[in-house]
Amino acid sequence: MDGENETFKVRLGCDPASWFALKCHSLFEAIITELPNALDPTQSDGIHDMRVATRRLRSSLRDTEMILERHPSRSASKNFKQLAEILGSVRDEDVAIDALLDFRGIASPLRSVRESSDSLPPSRKVACPHLSDCKTALGRLQQDLRHRFEVSLAALSSKIHLSKYLDIDSFRSDITASLSSDLKRVGARLYDPFDRTGLHKTRIAVKRLRYSNEFFSEFRSAAAKPISKELARLQGSLGDTHDRDVWIEGLSKHTDYTKVKCDPEWVETKIWLISELIKERTKSYREAITLLAEWQTRGFADENGNLIDEAK
Repeated sequence: MDGENETFKVRLGCDPASWFALKCHSLFEAIITELPNALDPTQSDGIHDMRVATRRLRSSLRDTEMILERHPSRSASKNFKQLAEILGSVRDEDVAIDALLDFRGIASPLRSVRESSDSLPPSRKVACPHLSDCKTALGRLQQDLRHRFEVSLAALSSKIHLSKYLDIDSFRSDITASLSSDLKRVGARLYDPFDRTGLHKTRIAVKRLRYSNEFFSEFRSAAAKPISKELARLQGSLGDTHDRDVWIEGLSKHTDYTKVKCDPEWVETKIWLISELIKERTKSYREAITLLAEWQTRGFADENGNLIDEAK
């Protein structure tokens, strides 16, 4: 145990700029590795893995800029954001279709659900034709991503060198404190079940804190590592809540009950789907606020609701 603690202390003294650059390069290579799979319609998990890899790198760049109050990586971040939006629109369609297929089993009396799910087209081709363009220009896309990333990372690393941060611990602590503060600020809105914007912002804040915690995992004590699992649980519950909110809104907007010639069975199907989504949404939301209460009881948060940084 003493040897492990000594290794932990030595690592905390590493040059933050060099370590950060090495870590970001690792995340970038994960993106390049996953990119061909994300553009292949036969790879069911390709888009998800690529989307997560992109988010992790964007979060690391953005979090570091946040404490430096400088924005040298905007060029790369913008590129990654555009890629993430393309992937996100397709992934959202995949998730929605999977949910509809699940409903088909319990909605067998409703012909409209069965027929719509049986005739669903390949979601990636329908939701985002840009994927085909990306695949055609894969080599050029990879080169452009790498160039923007390298230039941006060099500028950001230079800013870290010139900053007050002389070790990883102070660098990490300031990022954690800033992200925890953001989560506390937006998380106060979590107790309003109808505040969709607040719930969405809380989910994003949870995700960013989780990614940061995992980014610095090698410099955190073993006692702090369970926090990532707790954050993942909350992120999952809020993500399920957000998905249902989007689907309910979509179904509601496309249902005009005032039309005389509106298909009665299709209206019945939509009403049934909305009611089932509301049930699922309530369950996910309840899981989220219950988890927050558990954090207080089990010691993952202090009396002010801040996550305890047990790595110190």
